[in-house]
Amino acid sequence: RGRVGVREAPRLNLERPNIERRRNSPAYGSVAQVGACDGVFEESARVLKPHGRLVFTLEEAASDFGLGAGGRFKHSEAYMRDAARAAGLDVVACDREPMRSQRGEPVVALVCALG
Repeated sequence: RGRVGVREAPRLNLERPNIERRRNSPAYGSVAQVGACDGVFEESARVLKPHGRLVFTLEEAASDFGLGAGGRFKHSEAYMRDAARAAGLDVVACDREPMRSQRGEPVVALVCALG
């Protein structure tokens, strides 16, 4: 406030992330480049401020995690929840949304917020 040329970033309500907000998240799509999420979640738990949120998307898999046909990792909701719990993070929200199309078929994403 009061500084010339500096805008305050808009405050987002991340209690229930939606597909519009996920596109503005620094983590949008980045977890698709990670297989095991344990280290990402542990480090996030270490650096998050109180009431902070880690918001990200995951391509959904039927079980655990693995490399999908598109060259991105896919993760199951159960795997994500177990990894979050092991890191000491709560799952604040986890919704399913279409993320994009691949070969004419919708790719379903888990839109998640941990805190």
